[in-house]
Amino acid sequence: MKRSHGSYNKQSRNFVSHGRLTTNQMLATYEEGDRVLINANPRYKRGQPHLRFNHREGTVIGTQGNGLRVRIKDGDKFKELIVTTNHVTRVTNESLEKGAK
Repeated sequence: MKRSHGSYNKQSRNFVSHGRLTTNQMLATYEEGDRVLINANPRYKRGQPHLRFNHREGTVIGTQGNGLRVRIKDGDKFKELIVTTNHVTRVTNESLEKGAK
């Protein structure tokens, strides 16, 4: 039987290879104004953003419950996403410099 090719087909297969979160990643705190990279972790479905926002960079504008409110620019509009900390990583100056080179 042919397998499904839905929107989450690549995220739901072989999720074990992505590994578990470390303690530091689970306990990470984010302040308003922090730059974050949205990178959906398929192991954790709760708080996962839609895949069209995967690998997008945004700014933390606050918290809501256990999640973060992240503002990203999508075309000409700004959008707010509610994402848990499992699916974001902090963007540092070093990573910004690597991307510029």
